[in-house]
Amino acid sequence: MSVEPVSVRVAPNTIGDLLIEQHLPYLTNDLEDYLRAIGTMFAEADAFVGFDAEEEGWSALLDPDTCPANGLPHLAMYVGERLPTGLEEADQREWIRDAPNQIRGTLASIIYAAQRTLTGSRTVSLQERSGVGQTHPEDYITVRTYISETPDEFAVLDDLREVVPADIELDYETTPGQTWNQMQSTSPTWNDVLEDYDSWDDAVSTLDGFVTIGRPRPF
Repeated sequence: MSVEPVSVRVAPNTIGDLLIEQHLPYLTNDLEDYLRAIGTMFAEADAFVGFDAEEEGWSALLDPDTCPANGLPHLAMYVGERLPTGLEEADQREWIRDAPNQIRGTLASIIYAAQRTLTGSRTVSLQERSGVGQTHPEDYITVRTYISETPDEFAVLDDLREVVPADIELDYETTPGQTWNQMQSTSPTWNDVLEDYDSWDDAVSTLDGFVTIGRPRPF
């Protein structure tokens, strides 16, 4: 019994090979050079969309954690963002993950904006409806960052103004942290302090009546 040989076809692995295959009936040396030149322009993207053991297709280019650095501005467009000039690579990836345009005007967008130029734990304390004694206290928001983590308070203020709704009165300042009087008003004894705070750093950084959120800078 005879067995017919099996023809094994190796799939083209570059854009140029694919173009040449499609133009085989018309191929000349000049046309081949031209098609390979076109394929070269797509070589970098082609290298990232090939299959590997864990990722397949375009997934590596569409993930802010795996996308190559020079592809981040393009990836940002998928979430409606334009990356500001001068951002470090880690900050570009964080910006894409945060997608600030999609959450504009929310508390999360305000916190993320305040954290952009902070250092250390990038701690932000925020209090909604803080206009005590005002006719419309709900139209006020108070934001505090810590002096030790704020190299440029004017940069923080500029970022906040980009996201706080126009009809909301913003109160922003830097602070060294919680004062003794503030701590005593909520934790009058040392036993209360031990129960209310996990560490001394936690006790210092907490502001009574505020939501406090830290987020160390990504690496």
